[in-house]
Amino acid sequence: MRVGFILLDKKRPRVLTPALSAAAERHGFSLLALDPAADPQQWAAQGVDVIVHKVPEDHGLDARLVALQAAQPQLLLLDPPAAVRALQHREAMLAPLAGQPLLLRQSASSANACSQQQQQQQQQQQQQQQQQLESCIISVPAQVTLLPGSTARQAAAQLAAAGIGLPALLKPLSSMPSDAAAVGSAAAAAAAAAASRCSADSQVPNATAAAAKAAVADGHALGVLLEESGLQQLLDGAVPELAPPVVVQQFVPHGEALYKLYVIGPHIVLTRRSTLTLQHIQQAAAAATAAADGSGTDAGRPAVVLLQRLAAHLRQTLQLSLFNVDIIAPEHQQQQQHQQQQGPDDPAAPKSSSSVGDSSSSSSSCCRRFLVVDVNFFPGFDKVPGAEQLFADFLASLGPSIPV
Repeated sequence: MRVGFILLDKKRPRVLTPALSAAAERHGFSLLALDPAADPQQWAAQGVDVIVHKVPEDHGLDARLVALQAAQPQLLLLDPPAAVRALQHREAMLAPLAGQPLLLRQSASSANACSQQQQQQQQQQQQQQQQQLESCIISVPAQVTLLPGSTARQAAAQLAAAGIGLPALLKPLSSMPSDAAAVGSAAAAAAAAAASRCSADSQVPNATAAAAKAAVADGHALGVLLEESGLQQLLDGAVPELAPPVVVQQFVPHGEALYKLYVIGPHIVLTRRSTLTLQHIQQAAAAATAAADGSGTDAGRPAVVLLQRLAAHLRQTLQLSLFNVDIIAPEHQQQQQHQQQQGPDDPAAPKSSSSVGDSSSSSSSCCRRFLVVDVNFFPGFDKVPGAEQLFADFLASLGPSIPV
């Protein structure tokens, strides 16, 4: 089996690592780097059975991949181009979890699918995490999209209608901008740097400028809207990488932890990172993400079996095999859970939810709550412990279904 990778130059070394090559060699298949600009027949001539791809839409890759697969139906694409593009649109990426919250439950069947050692580990984990971790509710924060030409008054009305309060996060509508958008990165960085030097009484809120500056420097546009007065500057394009169309997402205080769930086919890996906190915002020192040093506090990660259920649900609904999910745990939920145990139901709690798992599990009133704030296609696995081996295992599992 031959697996071809169509990647940009900056991503290729993060994917085609020595560790992945060694793992592929142990499985008996080879990895090839394919030229994104090449004709599909050139890719076919190299005898690839699987193509893993991630390039911006303006490269015109999608049509070439679809044409190649039509000519060679046995060719497997990871992942389907249409599903990839849908995920890169922030109005669509959270759609599978929007509206009705998702209730995930543990069940006996989930343990039966594991080895005896895994079952023992899960039993120990269940004993340690107590009953509230045996089920959880997954939902998404409120968000709206501000379109070009919107006025500050219209934007404020949109936020109010969606129930979005401040502070709020600002994200570009596309999670994978075109190469044309990248040309403005230097200008965006300069503008953000200039904005960050503004005094406290400037028209551009310092918190917004600081967040945008850190995000641009990190290669990911992320800002913070601290005051409604900043809407006009946002709509005027004060930070080019956050110019409309831009997504405004409710910021939810969540301690100091953000969980990144990496999905590699049937495999999952959970990592924990420090994250943007309410204190950071209040200090006007916001950052998009901090180093993955594991520092800070949090209220506890989701149980592994529940993460497996979430990954399976998203794989099916998104029609993708390679992605990661950013998850947070609202920091106020422990107090809410105590109130639920002592008195009436929390009026802010979801009234109904779709369920994945055993309906005989505990009541949702004692569930932990988690929010999915972002989903990204085929992230870099190079900093994820053991990911290369899992990636190779997944690719190898595709072999028997591919004609030789």
